[in-house]
Amino acid sequence: MYRSNRIKINSDWRFRFETDSEWEIVDLPHSWNALDTMSIDPDWYYRRGTGIYEKDFVPPDFAKNQTVWLEFEAVSQKAKVYFDGDLLAEHWGGYTAF
Repeated sequence: MYRSNRIKINSDWRFRFETDSEWEIVDLPHSWNALDTMSIDPDWYYRRGTGIYEKDFVPPDFAKNQTVWLEFEAVSQKAKVYFDGDLLAEHWGGYTAF
C-alpha cells in the first residue's frame, strides 16, 4: 500500500561491528564490504560478523496519534529491529524488504 506521508531516514546512521567500540556515520544503503578488494590492510579483508546500525528517530508532527510504519527496502541475511530497547521485528532473507 502506498502511503502519501512517506519520509526517508537514510542519512546519518551510526554503524559499527559488534566487536568494535567506535561508531562510523553512514548513509543507507550501506555495505561494510564495499571496498574490501581495494584495502591493503589485512584486518579489512572481507570483514564478517555482526554489524550494528543505530539511529535516533523522532516521529514527525504529522504522525502524532497515528501508527508509524518503518520499512526497510533491503537487508542482507538477518536483521533485528529495536526501538527504545524493545525488539520490534526480526527478518531473515538476503536483500529483501520487510
